[in-house]
Amino acid sequence: MNIRSINSYSGQRRRANWFGLAAAGWIGVVCFSSSSMAGRWCDRAFAAIYRDAVYLNVAGNRGLLRSVHPIVHLLAEKSVHLGLFFIFATLFWKSTADTPKKAPLILVFGLLLGVLAEFLQRFAPGRDPAGRDVAIDFAGAALGVVLCLALGRPRPGTPRPIGTSTSTVHL
Repeated sequence: MNIRSINSYSGQRRRANWFGLAAAGWIGVVCFSSSSMAGRWCDRAFAAIYRDAVYLNVAGNRGLLRSVHPIVHLLAEKSVHLGLFFIFATLFWKSTADTPKKAPLILVFGLLLGVLAEFLQRFAPGRDPAGRDVAIDFAGAALGVVLCLALGRPRPGTPRPIGTSTSTVHL
């Protein structure tokens, strides 16, 4: 191993540590999102955005906007679940070493975090846990893993980093 590869490795570890801290912080965000306060904030934000869309007549038909409000609210609410777990999976991906079990490990942690988030909602007034939300959380984590897998594959003709071989060795 030469000095350049050692420096490159230590730089990768530092970045992984920062991503690990970010992933841990994001777990805190996910757990906070299960609180009553977070639920109120999201509802207020959605109501303000939706109200502005109705009053500004963005869609052109106020009656239509009012009639689809429950559907749009449900989609907005569930997209928050998807986004939270997508970000969790990508941060976790960047913070862990490349192993064959990396993707399944992240999916399992995503599922466990989704179950934890719904469990915490049992103790928050005005929040109701749902198995459907765990499935949406898992889908968000799966989308994050799929994106990381797709972006992590080397493109044909891309030069390999110094110090790596063309064959992959799994221990």
